[in-house]
Amino acid sequence: MDGEKEHTVAPQKNLHVLRWTAALFLSAFFLFGTQIAIRNFLAEVNFYRSYELLNSPAYLQAEVPTKRAMRLNPQNGYTFYYYGAFLKKLGKKTEALSAFSAAMKTTAHPASVLRQLADVELDLKDYTRSADHYSLALVYDPYPQVAPGMTWFNYAHAAQGAGRAGEALAAFRKAENFEDVPATLGSSLSLLFAYLKSPAPGIQEFVYALEKHPEHVRNLSSLALALTQARLLDFGRDLFSRLDVLGKLDASGLCLLASFSLYKKDFQEATDVLERAQKMNPQEANIYLLLGEIHFQKGEKEEMKKMYRKFLEMYPHAPQRSQLEKRIFE
Repeated sequence: MDGEKEHTVAPQKNLHVLRWTAALFLSAFFLFGTQIAIRNFLAEVNFYRSYELLNSPAYLQAEVPTKRAMRLNPQNGYTFYYYGAFLKKLGKKTEALSAFSAAMKTTAHPASVLRQLADVELDLKDYTRSADHYSLALVYDPYPQVAPGMTWFNYAHAAQGAGRAGEALAAFRKAENFEDVPATLGSSLSLLFAYLKSPAPGIQEFVYALEKHPEHVRNLSSLALALTQARLLDFGRDLFSRLDVLGKLDASGLCLLASFSLYKKDFQEATDVLERAQKMNPQEANIYLLLGEIHFQKGEKEEMKKMYRKFLEMYPHAPQRSQLEKRIFE
């Protein structure tokens, strides 16, 4: 009988120990789960606080709640995304890239992160990576809710910078379908066709854009500078000649046309254009600067001095004043 008692009591003791062990384990699991839930809740509170601050004039205050949210829940990719957006606003582009890369590892919706990565890489002139990330982002979401036209437009610029002209052209065409596309689309397409050595469609694109956005005529000097820096001088002369025929050029625009003729050493054509500009507006100072340059290149010193002096009288604080005075008094 004693043996039987011992035999029956032992399992009851073991069962009692197992119950206590299970209770302790469940309690620890519950406490651990509760702690995680609290941390996640606090992370969400800080996350939404950082979101509100980033979209307000007080965005500089977003750093503290964003970092706190990252610390409380490092698995939430959106906190890294908003931290990257914060760094991007501060101009800390390299650090922003690191934050966006971290966000890519933990976010379920990568399109927004990829667009931000591409934006920063475009600013850094890393055109190949930027184009790759724009392309992938637009595969995930070809119609972004925020700035869809601008996204396609930037993608086109990145692809063009990477030397992928066909891809750039397709992206520019896609950008045309959205209302938020910038007015500079026409000049961008024009430059792309110029690079492709297709001047006729390039001129057509720019003329069409100018008809659609007449205010873009104010940016002709920037376009002329871009064409000159890219050594697209023949295209520049053809484009501005076409604008002249269409009556789109004022005196300053005619000066831009004359400058392309001057670059090509066609002094007579440049002089004829500048004389027309002078009749249109004799107060346009660049007329006399360019006439002085023509006389300088032709070795006509007295006429050069006369034109340079007239230019400096009209524009006494000209950035090239010292260079012109040196020529005058040589």
